[in-house]
Amino acid sequence: MKISKNGQYALISAADLAMRPGHEPSSISGIADRNKIDKGYLSQIFIVLKKAGIVSSVRGKNGGYFLSKAPSALAVGEVVRAVEGDLAPTRCSIDDNAAQNCEVYDACITRTLWRKIAQEINLTLDGITIADIIEKYKKGNMPNETK
Repeated sequence: MKISKNGQYALISAADLAMRPGHEPSSISGIADRNKIDKGYLSQIFIVLKKAGIVSSVRGKNGGYFLSKAPSALAVGEVVRAVEGDLAPTRCSIDDNAAQNCEVYDACITRTLWRKIAQEINLTLDGITIADIIEKYKKGNMPNETK
């Protein structure tokens, strides 16, 4: 299982918004420029993030996007799942209806392993907030000022 560019860019964008002074809104262009992400690509991700309630927007001259929750209340897993869907190495690790598509579902020797991996992935991502990411980043790096 790999997290796609969508998941990576969604997480980068959430952290970028959280680091805005006073959490003021930011345009997609600003986020894209600061993080070297294609603006058109990022626009599509923001449609999904807004629909999922991760970000909100305001219109106008000083408008843009902002996080719908405080960075300390927004789990990494919530952001990533919004754009990636369920995070699991196999379908049967999250979906008991997978039995319909699997001839050996009931006798599968590895299904419990895949379920454990899916559980650990989600527990880990849900145990880290956007605020945690920013704190670690600031301790380990000297971030450039945001525009």
